[in-house]
Amino acid sequence: MPKLIRTIAASPPIPPTSSIRSILKANSKAVCGLGHAINSEIIYSDGMAQQAKYWDAKGRRMSQTPRSHLGLRETQLQIRGIGEPPVPPAPPTLANAIFAARGQRLRDMPFWHHIDFA
Repeated sequence: MPKLIRTIAASPPIPPTSSIRSILKANSKAVCGLGHAINSEIIYSDGMAQQAKYWDAKGRRMSQTPRSHLGLRETQLQIRGIGEPPVPPAPPTLANAIFAARGQRLRDMPFWHHIDFA
């Protein structure tokens, strides 16, 4: 079974005073994006989503969460936050890593339909 060991990300320039918050936010959003790719699923029946809200979605579990590293580039500009940039690239990045490791293309989510993750 594949197991994610580490994630690496880079941030846009941020002020040095908010670097700790930015690291924590970027790491948590990367984990959120991986959780969507691996575990989350929306099923439609008769044109209606069968899941109601967030409590119906499966996120990442602590046992599935890899160590993460975020490279920061500090700036003196007045930037007020980094938003959620790690969320959207996480699923395709994971799919590309799986293809590089196993030669298997994953084209639909959640990925657990195709691979058993540790």
